[in-house]
Amino acid sequence: MSKAPKLRFKEFSGDWEEKKLGKLGEFKKTYSFSRNVEGEGNYKHIHYGDIHMNYNGIISKDKYIPSIDIPSDDSYEFIKERDIIFADASEDRKDLGKVAVVRDIEGNVLSGLHTICFRPNESLNSEFFLNHSLNKEYLKFMYTRGNGAKVLGISKSNLSEYKFLAPSKEEQEKIASFFSLIDDKISLQGEKLEMLKDYKRGMMQKIFSRELRFKDDDGRDYPEWEEKKFKDFTKINQGLQIPISERYTTEGENRYFYITNEFLKSDSETKYYIENPSESVICYEDDILMTRTGNTGKVVTGVKGAFHNNFFKIAYDKEKYDRMFLYYILTSHKMQKNIIRLAGSSTIPDLNHSDFYNIKVKLPIIEEQKKIADLLIRLDSKISKEQEKLDSLNEYKKGLLQQMFV
Repeated sequence: MSKAPKLRFKEFSGDWEEKKLGKLGEFKKTYSFSRNVEGEGNYKHIHYGDIHMNYNGIISKDKYIPSIDIPSDDSYEFIKERDIIFADASEDRKDLGKVAVVRDIEGNVLSGLHTICFRPNESLNSEFFLNHSLNKEYLKFMYTRGNGAKVLGISKSNLSEYKFLAPSKEEQEKIASFFSLIDDKISLQGEKLEMLKDYKRGMMQKIFSRELRFKDDDGRDYPEWEEKKFKDFTKINQGLQIPISERYTTEGENRYFYITNEFLKSDSETKYYIENPSESVICYEDDILMTRTGNTGKVVTGVKGAFHNNFFKIAYDKEKYDRMFLYYILTSHKMQKNIIRLAGSSTIPDLNHSDFYNIKVKLPIIEEQKKIADLLIRLDSKISKEQEKLDSLNEYKKGLLQQMFV
């Protein structure tokens, strides 16, 4: 195994040295205060859930750190800048041992529930270790050492034994600074993307509440929107459930792509096909599908195939209603809340035909529908381009991590 990375700053050479984490600092006291004590108080805490979801590797005064309402105690040990905080529990094995580094904080902050606080000595740069923790060697260690059934855990003693290759402190600092610049770009791009999404949400709210109206090509007002129930202008077909034994993994004559809930998962790679489905369970690019059970209310359009009975196909008069306008009104915040409420709160929510048919909605004439849809399509196009930039930056970082760490 090579002891030097493939890609390196030119002023450094030689092999990296094997280090044991337990020899590079000391573990500090942590506390088991849970969410139910959050509120107004003199102390704050790092909860393992926030390491998983909110901090993105960096704990600073710019991030929201919850206050906790607990009695004052002079014996508390507070976290400090450069501390490394591990999430010692996770339901997902790939997130076990997830790391966040304390960069700049204000106030008295405790390392809280299901966390491990490690204070490195001068030979380890915290943010170097943060980036190291994203590579496959660290993830492999967590995979093999994590224990538990539904919730996995990692102990201080196991972390203490973790061995990894590291360069001199000077090279660690340069690597950490370099990745900090990349992370800043990723963060700015992420903020730009969220601003666009917020703008779209705001526009949709104004449009569907009719606070914002369009005019025709001659500058005249369009007619008022007309209230209808979905049963007045749509017809629902339910899909069909095909057992695994009757599904194919390759295309062929008379085979149709089989649209299931798996299709909605961005990381799904498996595609199934079924033979000779009836016309009633085939959807085309200009049709609209919506999940009726499980992840209820998810809307799909622009795809051709036969669909599972977890879906409704929503048919409509294409001369009176614009497909993308209906797509956007179905995905609007108010409509989604209504659909989810009607599906119920059982273990497996299920929206029935009659409940959907009786949902009331206000609709403009098709000319205004098209103008609304065109605006939102343009916004989605901008969002898609900014998402591609963010994905590209993340892939760039991923590639560098593979080349700049051993």
